[in-house]
Amino acid sequence: MARTSSLETHPLVTEPDGARSQQSTATVARASAGAARPALDRRLLASGLLGVGALVALVVGWFQVSATNDIYAQLPYFFSIGGTALALMLGAVALFVDYEHSCDRQGIALLLERLERVEELVGSQDRTTPPATGGSR
Repeated sequence: MARTSSLETHPLVTEPDGARSQQSTATVARASAGAARPALDRRLLASGLLGVGALVALVVGWFQVSATNDIYAQLPYFFSIGGTALALMLGAVALFVDYEHSCDRQGIALLLERLERVEELVGSQDRTTPPATGGSR
C-alpha cells in the first residue's frame, strides 16, 4: 500500500502529480549541477575582513608583548593592539548581525507573500464550494 503525503491530496494543489514531481526533479538537478551562486554580500565580506584584521592585530600584539619582560612596557601594546583588535572584532560582529538581519527580513517578506497567496486560494475555494447543510430540523 503506497503512502501519500498530505501535499499530494491537498485540496489547494492544482497541478497534476507528474508536473510537480518533474518540477522538483528539475530543481534538484539545477541545485546539484552547481547553479549560479548569489554574489557575496559586501557586509559579509567586510565582516570577514575585519575579523581577519582583528586576528592579525592580536597575533602582532602577542609577539610585541612577549618580546618584553616588564609589565609597564607591555601595557602600551596591550591597550593599543587590544583596543584595535576589539574595535575590529566589534565591527565584524556588527556587520555580520546586520547581514543576518537583512536575510531574516527577506525571508519574512517571502513567507508573508506565500501566506497571502494561501489566503487568496483558501478564500477563492470557500466561495466556490457550497456551504454544508446541517440537516433538516
